[in-house]
Amino acid sequence: MKPVYTKIFLVVSMGAMLILSAAAVMEEVDGVMVADFSLMTDNNSPSINTGSDLGTNLGLLIPLSGSFIDYFSSMLIEVEEDDSEEQELDEDDCDKTCPDAKKAKKAKKAKKAKKAKKAKSKSKGNKGGSASARTPPPPSDITPPTVQITSPSNGATVSGSLQISATASDNVKVTKVEFYYNTNLIGIDTTEPYSIIWNTNTVPNGLYSITVKAFDAAGNAATSLAVNVVVNYTTQTSTPTTQLSVSKFESYNGFLVYESNTLGTYDVAIDHGNGIFYLESMDGSISVSLSHKTSSGTTSLSFSLSAGQYRSINVSSGDSVLVTLTSNNGSVEFAFVFDPS
Repeated sequence: MKPVYTKIFLVVSMGAMLILSAAAVMEEVDGVMVADFSLMTDNNSPSINTGSDLGTNLGLLIPLSGSFIDYFSSMLIEVEEDDSEEQELDEDDCDKTCPDAKKAKKAKKAKKAKKAKKAKSKSKGNKGGSASARTPPPPSDITPPTVQITSPSNGATVSGSLQISATASDNVKVTKVEFYYNTNLIGIDTTEPYSIIWNTNTVPNGLYSITVKAFDAAGNAATSLAVNVVVNYTTQTSTPTTQLSVSKFESYNGFLVYESNTLGTYDVAIDHGNGIFYLESMDGSISVSLSHKTSSGTTSLSFSLSAGQYRSINVSSGDSVLVTLTSNNGSVEFAFVFDPS
């Protein structure tokens, strides 16, 4: 039988309550439960050992220290079993005709011996340990790099191709440096000196924040203080060039004439022999930029023409005349005239 823990509440004749603790081993003998109690009072009275018939004593008056028990109740609580004591009881209660108990005890001892041997073998194997186990891992790198922008200066006005330069250092090694405008990556540099070219003409004019971010091999990163720049460039509008040939001009009284009211750039090929090339303003004021290209070189001229004025140059077959016409007036009209010689 398993030991049980019993709390016994006793009310003595004097009206006081006495609490006893009892450890009991119970067994059935001829249909009667017999318990061997070891009692101890909570007020540290001497222990009372008694072998008694449980059926006889429960509910009866039992004399204790000169008093009489008026009421008796108990609560049995099972506690953890002590294997060694149980095995001793099994062996003591079993004679030579009880082989099962002996087999159970023998099997349990063999199991305990196997566990002990396994634990000893594991302990022996770990006694020396491997080189990796003996060597503590190196401390992890938690120090981030330091990084700073050296160019451009804060508040600079920039345009076109801008070089951004930075310095970066680390307690181990800097692996890369990233360059940003606002949150947009411009590019990456992995070697000193750290720099990159940013074409500011690819963004609208305005204020931009430049930052640089440095990384090390451990993945630590640091971002520089921002440098603000103002992008300000002039948008160049290219005017298409109109290709002309004097041989295609309209013939008028022995002259070849081209008339237009559209300003812009004209490249006129002299492909009708030698002669004189005229540029005349028929209406309005015109500013003229003229380049005369010959086999010996190029001659450039700039002048203005009012309505009714003209300008002429001598040309030869194979020459070309590049003319750019602009005006501050609303409407203009002009003519190119070729006079063959």
